[in-house]
Amino acid sequence: MSFIPTEYDNIAIDKDGFFYVVTQTFDENELNSGDAEPVRRLNSLGTNILIENGNWYVVGDVQWAAGNLNIDPAGHSRFIDVTVLENDIYVGLDNLHSRIFGYDKQGNMLWAFGGIGNAEGYFRKNSAVAIESMGNDLLVLDTL
Repeated sequence: MSFIPTEYDNIAIDKDGFFYVVTQTFDENELNSGDAEPVRRLNSLGTNILIENGNWYVVGDVQWAAGNLNIDPAGHSRFIDVTVLENDIYVGLDNLHSRIFGYDKQGNMLWAFGGIGNAEGYFRKNSAVAIESMGNDLLVLDTL
């Protein structure tokens, strides 16, 4: 049996020294069952200790369109980056739908905003690539 390491897309460190990581290496079946774990909080052994006591798993959008519909972009949220605020709220950036999701330390989704568009708080398709916090402000880097 060979060991295949997990690919992480981005990483953030909270005030207690734990790593928050995001990954996109899972399939839709794992996402529906809760086995996907697109956002993880890792201890020093690399074990996921993220608490998910909310109504849904920490996956971004809890409903999404299948790829055979005329909805663009179709599919589940794809977290490309994560940041942690000083009050233990962590924030994931969904690159596919250009949305930002905030969760408390228990895994409850607190808010979601953004999207694809040309208004304030929106991004062009697949252009949001990184998120960082500075105090209580969120800074998003896009490719344009």
